[in-house]
Amino acid sequence: MDQAYNLIKSNQGRPTAIMSNSRAQRTFANLYFGAGAGEPPMVMDTWFDPIRGEITAGITSFKGTPWYINDLLDDLPGNQGIIYFMVLGDDEGPGHERGIVGLVPRDLADTWFIKREANGVVGTQVITAPDPGKPFTVQLPTLPTLDTWVSWPTGVAMGSQGSLSILSGFALVANLPVT
Repeated sequence: MDQAYNLIKSNQGRPTAIMSNSRAQRTFANLYFGAGAGEPPMVMDTWFDPIRGEITAGITSFKGTPWYINDLLDDLPGNQGIIYFMVLGDDEGPGHERGIVGLVPRDLADTWFIKREANGVVGTQVITAPDPGKPFTVQLPTLPTLDTWVSWPTGVAMGSQGSLSILSGFALVANLPVT
């Protein structure tokens, strides 16, 4: 972890974010606890949830850097883990090292997420069921629904190789069986 963390060159050598899936983060927490250090440290962080709005809560950290969970990141083949250390945004520091930035259309005003809502099924649904003797119709009452889609219509650009470091190929803790 230290070696991958220290490979960052942007932002005076300090990542601003760590990202992995929850299984890689659980592996880190188990190793931390197993080394006798207790629970991994937490930092308070604020982020925008496209459905609930702005949220502030404690999240796991390493060396004071917040660790974000993205379960769309798959494990590597053979149950191997992957963790990304990165500098997000431009630190505006000296030199040519720059962080990872989002390319957001101007009219979105720095909002990376777009939320779209549409009315779902309202009223009564009519289902016709075939019957060898005679088809019949059943009316099922339904409640009004609201369908929500959230998209992230941006590109991502990495300002320099010094803004990203990847730790990969380590054994992951087992997932608990679903009961």
